[in-house]
Amino acid sequence: MSGVPNLQFGRGVRFPCIRKIAKLQVWHSGGTDTFLISDM
Repeated sequence: MSGVPNLQFGRGVRFPCIRKIAKLQVWHSGGTDTFLISDM
């Protein structure tokens, strides 16, 4: 029971970090198509 919430919490915390990094990479690259895909 304790393992399930932990996994969900970890995923929730990791997702925003990945999205932030992706956005930074897109900003540096200057691509709009990649930004749209990353936002989804």
